[in-house]
Parts: sequence; C-alpha cells; structure tokens
Amino acid sequence: MGHGFNTKLVSEELKESFGLKYDDQTSMAMSPKQRTCKQWAWLGDSLFQYMISKYIYKQQNHDENVGVRDYSLSRSLYVGNTEMAAYIKHHKEIYRRITHEFIPSVHNLGTCFEALLFLSQKHLSEKELLKVIEKYIEFTNSNYVKIAGKGKKKHVKKTHSSDEESDRKNVKKRKLEEESEEDEDNDVESSTVVEPTDLSEEEVIHYLDDFFRAL
Repeated sequence: MGHGFNTKLVSEELKESFGLKYDDQTSMAMSPKQRTCKQWAWLGDSLFQYMISKYIYKQQNHDENVGVRDYSLSRSLYVGNTEMAAYIKHHKEIYRRITHEFIPSVHNLGTCFEALLFLSQKHLSEKELLKVIEKYIEFTNSNYVKIAGKGKKKHVKKTHSSDEESDRKNVKKRKLEEESEEDEDNDVESSTVVEPTDLSEEEVIHYLDDFFRAL
C-alpha cells in the first residue's frame, strides 16, 4: 500500500472497528486497484449478501407474512457500495490507510470492504460474522435507512407506503450511480497496466469450493 503501512497495526484497527480478523494479506485487501483484491471482493460480495439475508430473516422471526420480494427489498438497502463506503469513512484511521495512494471512490471502498470480509471469514465463526453484520446494519440504520419503528428500526413490510416507494427509488438511484462509477474504473484500467493477480485460476476455484462448502 505504500511506505508506513503496518499490517499488524491495521489488522488490530480492523478488528477493533469492524470486528473482523486478518492475517498478513490485509494490505492486498486494502488495494482496490489490484486484481487480487477484486477477486476477493467478488467472493466477499456473495458472503456479504448471504450474511445480510440471514440476519434479516432472523430479525423477521421467519414471519410467513413476509414475502421473498420484501426480504430482497430490505436486503437491497444494505448491500450497496454507498453504504459500505460510508461505514469505512466513519472509521477515519482505516479510511486514511486505504486511501493513502489513490483518490477514493464509492466503488473502490466497497471493493475493499468486501475483500476484507472475505479474508476474515477464514478466521471467524458464522456467529462472529453475524456480529460483524449487526454492527454494520446498526450503523447503516442510524445514518441512512429511515424506517419508522417502536423503539428500534424495522425492516420493510408488505404494505406499500410512500416511505417504501422512496426507499425503492433511492436504491435504484444508488445502483445506477455505482454502475456508472464501476464503468469509469474499468475505462481507467483499460488504459493502464494491470498488475498480475497473486492467485492462479486453481487457487480461485479452491477458494470458491471452500466458501460454498462453508455455506
């Protein structure tokens, strides 16, 4: 990442801030322009969506009156790069380290968070990962998701209120913005030299096999 990047120190900060746990590969996970980081982020995205889904399902107490569409809408409020970027920016020390050598974008910060989540799942139990997700959702609820509830935030129900419609529009808008940012990143990369990945095709497949067996 650059001069002064102390992996041990950063790992301790990440554990304290996010509840995540790492080994000496942390610096690569915090390098969103590297192809290896992007591969880890791709794996981390699947894990992230799965853990968010599990958390929401648990919070709804397996309510039969809540349809799959409602679960999906509720999940979509949390899985965007905008929310992940805000979470990283909230932890200023980590944010400064990630952005040491490049101008940050929402897409890049989301990539880092997903890559870090993927690496951490090798060291944490599913119960510990759920705690990580709980911290993230609590932060997102308190700052971005405005859904009224008695004493606590609630997830989207089946009634189609104006708030829900507003949420849908905001989610769609965020997705379009993120896709636009990702396209810009790809345009930049196509004109620059991309460093080769540290992972062979066999290693990526191995990671995938381990990941899906863990589910």
